Amino acid sequence: MPMHVEITRSRRIYDGFLKLDQAYLCHERPDGQMSPELMRLNVERGDGAAVLLFNRTANTIVLTRQFRYASWKRGDGGSILEIPAGIVGPDRRPEEVARDELAEEVGYHAGDLRFVQMFYASPGSSTERVFLYFAQATDDHKVSDGGGVADEQEYIEVVEIPVDDLLRMLDEGELTDAKTIIALQWLRSQRK
Repeated sequence: MPMHVEITRSRRIYDGFLKLDQAYLCHERPDGQMSPELMRLNVERGDGAAVLLFNRTANTIVLTRQFRYASWKRGDGGSILEIPAGIVGPDRRPEEVARDELAEEVGYHAGDLRFVQMFYASPGSSTERVFLYFAQATDDHKVSDGGGVADEQEYIEVVEIPVDDLLRMLDEGELTDAKTIIALQWLRSQRK
């Protein structure tokens, strides 16, 4: 059941690749009363689509490793292992984007995509939803080297890691990307 929310005023603070909105609002509290007026910021980035790709031939998960400024800024190295993912642009469906990202980033064509879950990436400050899919492929589904799109300044390393090794890395806290962690936890639940 949707909460009752009253927006008293709002404005766009920044309108670039990301959009930053500021809103003043009151929202329904658990006791049914309305909150006092609150100020909230929201990053509008659009939705994302991500794919956990299992290579049946090699018994591996196909990942990307790429530079992430936020990770570097926090002193975590700057290079993160992630499942392939991309932004769902206007007039695109998440599964279309998921397929395109597989080809662009890791060089695979996958037949069936299985929808796993939709989740908010950071609901305290962003409207971004991630649509997570699972796909299986074999070495025969490799259509290119991957590596991203040069025009988009993507510099992506394709990494395939055996499933058991990757789950051990998950258990030991070596993975830091939320969508990848969620995808691997789902994979583990499916293996039981």
